[in-house]
Amino acid sequence: MGMGLRVTFGSLARGAQSGMEGALIRVARAQDKLTTGKRIQSASDDPGGASQLIQLNSTLGDLTQYRRNGEQGKGALSLADGALDSLGGLVREARTLTVQAANDTQSAESRQALAQKIGRIKEQVVAIANTNVSGRYLFAGHKTDTRPFDPADAANTYAGDAGSQRVEINRGEYVNGNLPGDAIFSQLLDDLDAVKGYITAGDTAGLSTTGMAKIDDGLKRVLGARGQVGSVINQIDATRARLDTAEQEFRTIASNIEEIDLPQAIVELQAAQNAYQASLASTSRTFQSSLMDYLR
Repeated sequence: MGMGLRVTFGSLARGAQSGMEGALIRVARAQDKLTTGKRIQSASDDPGGASQLIQLNSTLGDLTQYRRNGEQGKGALSLADGALDSLGGLVREARTLTVQAANDTQSAESRQALAQKIGRIKEQVVAIANTNVSGRYLFAGHKTDTRPFDPADAANTYAGDAGSQRVEINRGEYVNGNLPGDAIFSQLLDDLDAVKGYITAGDTAGLSTTGMAKIDDGLKRVLGARGQVGSVINQIDATRARLDTAEQEFRTIASNIEEIDLPQAIVELQAAQNAYQASLASTSRTFQSSLMDYLR
């Protein structure tokens, strides 16, 4: 009888322990849901919902990266736009000087002074063409680590390339994140040299026709480049707005999947606590009954 009693007590103890542990785990899970506000604590809670959340979080991560790409691209383009704005001011100044130099009443000394001013404008144009931000040249195409123009090079040789840095601002949507300087600056530098030569030679006819045409063409190229930059910035802004809207929608979907229904969660916790208390009470009664049987 003693051996049978030990076996009975052992079986009761193991069963009681298992029952109470299960009830306690359910209480802990219910408490975790209320504490975190999330009904899915592990994939086993809702395999289908957990799989959806993984996909949604991956998509949200992609949206964050696209937004970051767009911000970086817009930052570089905004700097380029500022540089082109300054460039436009210099070209307009060169045009004013060209008009003055085309006047037949200019003396040799005044023409020399005007030619020197054109030379200084060219130096400033080269400096803008070599704009460098955080070690990257804005107008060098793909060769962002290469200075586009050598100030000492009278031939105005462009050292960059004709490419552009491609920036992915949304899945499959790319924009040019910079501008190659060749199309903007090379011809302009040559034209400034030509205008300076006309001024130095006193060629007012050349200044009035060819010289003015060259400067006007240069200004058109600058304005065209600014328009191109502005268009890309607008595209980035429009895409950013779409990404923000998509992010809100995806987060709402994720919230509906993941977050608890508060009233229901409270009911589940109360039920789990009641079940645990019932398990304790049942175990106590069972052991008391078994002990009484033994004492008889």
